[in-house]
Amino acid sequence: MPRSVTLGLALSVLVAACAVLSEPVPPGTVPLQVLIANNSGQERVVSVVSGTDPTSDAIRGAVQPSGTFPANSEVNVTMYVPVTGDWAISIPGWGTIPSTDVPRTGCRYAIDIEPNPGYGGLGCMTP
Repeated sequence: MPRSVTLGLALSVLVAACAVLSEPVPPGTVPLQVLIANNSGQERVVSVVSGTDPTSDAIRGAVQPSGTFPANSEVNVTMYVPVTGDWAISIPGWGTIPSTDVPRTGCRYAIDIEPNPGYGGLGCMTP
């Protein structure tokens, strides 16, 4: 009996710590569900930036969890994108996906990051 109480308490502390460590949702944004498939053979950083300039500062907390993806990995993330104004998904060394290419249709998106830099990896998966 004491072991199960101790385990339950430890799990409660872990869940609480994870909730505290997650980034707050950026104000004025809406969530998009995205599968990031990094097939490029190298680590990639994915961020959401304000405006259309990919060198703009990333919106803090816009890609959760994390914005760094190991080579040859697949990760489900939530991207918080601005409700108004221009924005883009920036992947330095690979390309940029402007907001005009991301219709908000309620689908689950997939971004395939292939070895050759360039755009073309955004798709809408079935919900």
